[in-house]
Amino acid sequence: MPFDLKKFSETPFEPRVKEVPVPYLKDFFTDEGEKPIWKIKSLNGAEMGVINELTANDELAIEILGELLSVNKEQIMKMIMQLIGRSGKKPKDVARRIYLIQFASLSDQFINSRTDSGLMPLEDAVKISEINSVLFFDLSNKILALAAEGYRQGKLPPSGKTKKSKPA
Repeated sequence: MPFDLKKFSETPFEPRVKEVPVPYLKDFFTDEGEKPIWKIKSLNGAEMGVINELTANDELAIEILGELLSVNKEQIMKMIMQLIGRSGKKPKDVARRIYLIQFASLSDQFINSRTDSGLMPLEDAVKISEINSVLFFDLSNKILALAAEGYRQGKLPPSGKTKKSKPA
């Protein structure tokens, strides 16, 4: 069966969104009557690429920062590794999952954020990894599952032309 590139290129797609119950974090949600829900979105190829680069090249980033700041590279390495939760003993998979949570958590659910980047602050994603490993792996696994599903096909906008129906 042939693949219709025109139809594919004209079809809008949007990120999938999933609501994940997080009862462990209930004390930090402001609406007491509502269930604590964490909203995540599927990530696209560019976002996954950035996450992979951040994970793979953290040593290079540390080296570059050290040169730019003309500071002891070991000090910078220690500070950054602490910030992203990698004291040299944690696997890169943990750092990757921290970035997944940072990038896929929908920012409209946060109040009192310390960043205007549209991303969850990195130190808060790190904190999730530290306070509850099951929650941390559950959230990051669900993000990976959403990414595997891909974006959701949206509806084609109306063309403005009304089609006449054929007689029955």
